[in-house]
Amino acid sequence: MALAILWLAGLVAPTAMAADSLVFAKNIDTAPLLDGQCKESFWKDIPPTVVNQGEMQMKVAFDGQFVTICVELAEAGLPSVDLFITTPALARSLRLHSSAQVGQAERRTIGWSDDIEWGRNDGWYAPPIPIQGMVVRGNLRRPLFSTVNQREIQLDTRQFGFGEWRFLLQISGVGSKRAQIRFPDADQSTPDKWATVKILPLKR
Repeated sequence: MALAILWLAGLVAPTAMAADSLVFAKNIDTAPLLDGQCKESFWKDIPPTVVNQGEMQMKVAFDGQFVTICVELAEAGLPSVDLFITTPALARSLRLHSSAQVGQAERRTIGWSDDIEWGRNDGWYAPPIPIQGMVVRGNLRRPLFSTVNQREIQLDTRQFGFGEWRFLLQISGVGSKRAQIRFPDADQSTPDKWATVKILPLKR
């Protein structure tokens, strides 16, 4: 299977491409407002990476310091985000998670652990799924989450560095069927089959 390679070099492809194609991301002047909604006008100018026949679209922007990924889903739900990533600056591969809360985990010698360090987000952030209120049932109070069809995750090159990044994006709880979508179609334990994004310093 071909790897998806994202070159952040200020080039914009003329049309949307398949998930296993070369994708050009757009350089931007300032980092977007990280609110999980991808509202800025420049997102419209970025051709998406289309996954699962349009069930998910992914766009990438780079402002010289922050790499921001926008994920848009065809059906709203309570989608959690897991970004598995390895870069030349990281001692170990990381799993970056955002659902109702954020946290991260390292890949150990024996493989991935389910033990996420909740509240830890070293050099990255992805806004959690928003809470719209509380539901009271008897003596129990439980949060009521808003359904969304967009997620954002932002990574700081001061933490993740430049060079060739490899990543696997996993979105769980998609739509009414609570489905799972992965980009690319690879395994967590095979980073050589993950997507590749080459992050280069911008020349202003």
